[in-house]
Amino acid sequence: PDLLARIIQNLISNAVRHTSGGRILIGCRRSGAMRRIEVWDQGEGIPADQLDTIFEEFYQLGNPARNRHQGLGLGLTIAMRMAKLLGLSLQARSRLGRGSVFTLEVPVGNAGAVLPERDEPVFQTGTDDNGTLLLVDDDENVLKASVRVLELWGYRVLTATDAAQALALCRAHAAEIDMALLDYRLPDGWTGVKLIARINRELGRKLPGILITGDTSAKQLRDVYASGLPLMHKPIDPSALRRTIASLLALEEI
Repeated sequence: PDLLARIIQNLISNAVRHTSGGRILIGCRRSGAMRRIEVWDQGEGIPADQLDTIFEEFYQLGNPARNRHQGLGLGLTIAMRMAKLLGLSLQARSRLGRGSVFTLEVPVGNAGAVLPERDEPVFQTGTDDNGTLLLVDDDENVLKASVRVLELWGYRVLTATDAAQALALCRAHAAEIDMALLDYRLPDGWTGVKLIARINRELGRKLPGILITGDTSAKQLRDVYASGLPLMHKPIDPSALRRTIASLLALEEI
């Protein structure tokens, strides 16, 4: 029920974001042994050639510059991942200039029924033993959205918005943290490079880390390259991020 509620919430949030002056309709209708939960909006609509990409990570309709104030493009991605986790069908239809409808098909069953076993493995939300990540970013919206994706990949995530919080978490979870993902620019004059160096001293070991930034200044790049840490530029390619995390953690096990 919790995951289903989160899917519907994400669909509604998406409809609100893209409907500036029209109406939003939420309904449920019977379709044989299924129930179709539908979220309709009177927004700008989605071009036909983009319908296949709206569920991709960090895709933002009408936001080619990836302005963070317009969202991160993760709501529909998370909704689709959770739908797949539950074995549900999530589809979209749209007419440009008229609006869109997102349809989630849910099977009808007894409240106490046991779900059948699945042949394929599914993602667990933060319960796998893939490792514990420390995520540091001063933008709480970025933190929340990133945590959802990382948890769907099977990681446990600890979050901090500044260096003080990050160091406190490191002291409290010294033996648990496997890697740090840090925004380069942090509050109070800290940088990701400076913070991970301090974390390493606190832990007494070299913690694998990834620096994330939207800047391309020469001074910053020199600082990052001197640290020897991997650098990823925003907007991040999620598949590349996932591979980098897995590769660095695998190296630690050798």
